[in-house]
Amino acid sequence: MPAAFGEDALIAQAAGELFTVRWLGRETETALAAELGRDAVFDLIATVGFYSVLGFILMTYETPLDAEVAEALRVSPLSGSRHEPVSAASAPTS
Repeated sequence: MPAAFGEDALIAQAAGELFTVRWLGRETETALAAELGRDAVFDLIATVGFYSVLGFILMTYETPLDAEVAEALRVSPLSGSRHEPVSAASAPTS
């Protein structure tokens, strides 16, 4: 990763890695530990995990968006995301 992107890009890369492959690769973990310290790496993993679980809860119980957030997403949607809850009929089954 180019040094010009710095700490923020490293954190974003790590969060993306955690969301997609569910763990940090050795190279990412080593770079984070060198930049932030091992305790901060642990905190980052725990924080991403917490927000993942929060997302699971919100989607499971079909928590509605605030009107302001819904309008902002209507005007400027996020690429590749879903803004309406999955109905029980189309939810994944185990």
